[in-house]
Amino acid sequence: MANWRDNILEKLEQYTGFTVDVHEDSISVTCQNPESFDVSIVADGDVYQVNFDGWHEHFDAEQGALNCFAFGLSKECRLKVVSRGQMDCN
Repeated sequence: MANWRDNILEKLEQYTGFTVDVHEDSISVTCQNPESFDVSIVADGDVYQVNFDGWHEHFDAEQGALNCFAFGLSKECRLKVVSRGQMDCN
């Protein structure tokens, strides 16, 4: 049975243009495209945190976290960034 990391890595094999950093409890995807943003997922037992370039969300269910992570890598996902002085607030 595949775990969440295996599922993500299998899907990422279909794409190019990014660097993947894999650890026991996390995966980070750094995009090479200046119009994109970094996406990561961190697992702590049965709790997951998905991060999009500063924004994050916690999930109690693996499938919800995987869906959010995949959405962050899609062309449909965009972040609205509001700046205050020199500080970006996602």
